[in-house]
Amino acid sequence: MELREYQKEALMRIKDALSSGRKAPLLVLPTGAGKTVVFTELSKYLINQDKRVLILVHRRELVKQACQKLDEMNTKYGVIAPSYPSTNNSLQVASVYTLSRRMHNLKFIPDYIIFDEAHHVAAKTWIDVVNKYKKAKRIGVTATPIRLDGKSLKDYFDVLINGPDVIDLVSKGYLCKHKVYASPHKLDFSNFKLKRNDYLKKDIANLVKNKVITGNAVSHYKKYLLNKPTVVFCVDIPHAKTILERFLSEGIKAALLTGDTLQNERDKILDDLKNKIIHVVVSIDVISEGTDLPCVEGAILLRPTNSESLYRQQVGRILRPRENKTAIVLDHVNNTITHGFVDERREWKLEEEIPYGPKRKNPLVRTCQQCNHVFKFGKSCPECGFKLSKKELIEVEGELKELKKEEIKSNESQPSFIKANYKESIYSPSSFYKDCLKSLRSLNKKYNCSFNNSHNLCKYKIGDNLQFYRGQNKPTTGILLGSIDKGTEPEYKVLKLLPPIPTKFKKQGFKNYWFPDLMKEAIDFYEIDAIQLENYLDLAKYNKKDPFMRHASIKHFIDCLTKYKEQLKFYYNQKGDLKSQSFSDFWFSNNQGIYTYLINEKNNTFMRFYFYESITKIKTYIRDLHLGYNLILLTDKGIEVRQMNIKLLHEKRQRELIRNIYTKKQNSIDDFINIARNGYFKVGYNQDWVYKNFTAKKIINRLKKELSVENQIPSFFKS
Repeated sequence: MELREYQKEALMRIKDALSSGRKAPLLVLPTGAGKTVVFTELSKYLINQDKRVLILVHRRELVKQACQKLDEMNTKYGVIAPSYPSTNNSLQVASVYTLSRRMHNLKFIPDYIIFDEAHHVAAKTWIDVVNKYKKAKRIGVTATPIRLDGKSLKDYFDVLINGPDVIDLVSKGYLCKHKVYASPHKLDFSNFKLKRNDYLKKDIANLVKNKVITGNAVSHYKKYLLNKPTVVFCVDIPHAKTILERFLSEGIKAALLTGDTLQNERDKILDDLKNKIIHVVVSIDVISEGTDLPCVEGAILLRPTNSESLYRQQVGRILRPRENKTAIVLDHVNNTITHGFVDERREWKLEEEIPYGPKRKNPLVRTCQQCNHVFKFGKSCPECGFKLSKKELIEVEGELKELKKEEIKSNESQPSFIKANYKESIYSPSSFYKDCLKSLRSLNKKYNCSFNNSHNLCKYKIGDNLQFYRGQNKPTTGILLGSIDKGTEPEYKVLKLLPPIPTKFKKQGFKNYWFPDLMKEAIDFYEIDAIQLENYLDLAKYNKKDPFMRHASIKHFIDCLTKYKEQLKFYYNQKGDLKSQSFSDFWFSNNQGIYTYLINEKNNTFMRFYFYESITKIKTYIRDLHLGYNLILLTDKGIEVRQMNIKLLHEKRQRELIRNIYTKKQNSIDDFINIARNGYFKVGYNQDWVYKNFTAKKIINRLKKELSVENQIPSFFKS
C-alpha cells in the first residue's frame, strides 16, 4: 500500500516521538485523511520489531475497517470481539467492550496500545484497559482531540502531533469541496441544560419539533440534493421516524438506521445507499464515526449540538472525494454558525481545555430573505435596509441560504478589529475612567471600602463577572471591584410567655389551660412548638398506614392517644377536622384577636380566652450579628453598589482563567479576547464583555498600585 506524503510524515513523527522518550503521542488527522492506514502501517512496523501491539476500537465498523486494511497489507493478526476465535498473534484488533470483559483472563500483554478515535479514552471502559496495561506505551489517533466534558487529553497523552488541515487535503484532492446552506433563523440554546457538555436530548427533541427550527427538510433535499445519496442526522428515534415518514410520503426512497439496527440490516442499508437503491439514510449518531462513505454527497443536519467533535465527525462523513463531487450540507440548526466551517484551519493543543457550557448563545450572522445577504445579527439588513418584522422572524417555511466563508468569517471576530473598535465603546473615554475613580473615592470616604480579597466574600473574588437585575427580567452584568462592610447589629431572642389566667376565670373553675401538663403560665411559646402530638401515641395500637389527614382516621388517631383524649375530642367536635401535628397549632385567631382555651377539669368544659395582648415579652441579647457586604461593581453605567443577592456568571474552569488574568500585572486586552474566543460565546457578539473586563482590570491595577501599606486604603482617596 502506497502511503500519501502527509501519512508518511505523520508516521515518521510518531516514530520520532517514541524514539525521543515519549510514551503517549497523539496524532490528529481530519476525518477522511486515512487514520486507519497510518496506524495499521505503524502496527506492522512495531510487530516487525518483535513488539506486541493492541489496536483498540469502540465500534464494530471500526474493527472491520482495521481488519480490511491489515488484510490489504498481508499482515497477520487476531481479533478480540464477538464471533471471532482467539489467536496467539502478536497483533490484536480489539473491541474495547469485549476486551474489558475478557482482559483478566487473557495471556496477551501488549507493549503498545493504539487507540482509534482516541478522544474517547477518558470513558470508564477505556480507562479500565489503560489501568490494566499500565506499562504499555499509548498511541492515539483522532480527528477531534476534544473530550465531551471539555477537559484536555493531557492526562492520557504527552505530545500532540498535528497533521494537515481539511483545507490542505481539499486543495490536493484528498477530500472534496463542500457548500453549506443554513437556516436564517436565530437559535438560542442559552437555557438548555448540558450533560457531558452537550445538550440534553429531551431539550433539543422538543426544539426540533418546531418547523421554525427544522424548516422543511424534504423540500430542501429536493432543491439541492435530489436523487443524491444523503445522510440525515436526527436527535432521537421518534424524531428520526418522523423525518423518515416525511421522505417516504414524498416518494423519496429512504431507510432508517439506528443503534438498534442489526448488523446485516445495517450493511444492506449502506450498500443500498451506495448502489442508489435508496437515496436517503435517516440516522441518529450511528454514522458519526468510523463510517467510510465516499458515495454520500449530502448531509442534512437536524440535530443541534454543542459538541464541535460531533459536528466535525458528521460533516466529515461526506467529504470523501469522488469525481466532480461537491458535497452539500443543509444545516437547519445553525451548527456551522456555532462551530465554524470544517475546513477552517484549526491548531489543536494537547493542554488546551474547552470551557464547559453552551459554546455560543446565538449565531453571529443572519441571512436576509430579501437580498440573501449574510450579515451580523440585527433586525435589519445593512445591505438593502430590509427590516424583519416579528411575524417574519418566526416564518414557518424559511429558505436555506448558502453561507460564504468570507462572509461569516468577518473582520469583527479578529483581535485587531476588536481592539480598534474599543475606541468606540462606552468604556474607552477617559471621562468614563475618571468618573469611575471619582465614584470609588466618594464611596471609600463614606464607607471605608475594601478593594482586595481580604474580605470574607466566600465564592466572590475581585474581577469576578456577576449578574444582577435592574427591574424585573432585565439581567445586567458587572465586574466586582470591591466591597462595603455593612457592619453589625445586636441579635436578640424574644421570649413570648403565656400570661397568668385572670382571677375572674379561675373563680368560674377555669384554673388551667387545656393540655395542662404542657401549656402553663409563663411558658415560652417556642417550647410548645417542639412538642409533637405523635409523641403521645400508643404505637402498638396506632396503624401508621392509616392516613392521618383523612376524616375516617381522626377518631382512630384520638383513640390511640395516651393523654389529652378529652381535649382533642372537644377540638374535633368544635372544628370538624384535625390537621395539626404539634401543640403549637392549638391557638387560633379571628377578627377579635388570638385565643386559646381554658379547661374546667371538674366538668371537662372549655372556655375561649383571648390572650395575645396580655402576653409577657422578654428580650434577651445573643450576639452581634454581621450584616454582610454590599458589592461594588463596574457596569455599563459606571460604578454601581449592589447587595449580595447576585450570582457568578461563569463555570468554575472559565472563572479560574478569568481570575488568572486579574492577578497579572499587565492589563492586555488580548487575554480577554482569547478567553472569549475559546469560550462559549463568540467575540463579535460579546465585545462588551471584553471591553468591560479590560476596563475593570485597568481600574484594579490602579487600585493595587495606589494601595497604602499603612492603612490598606488607596492613597489617591486621601486627596
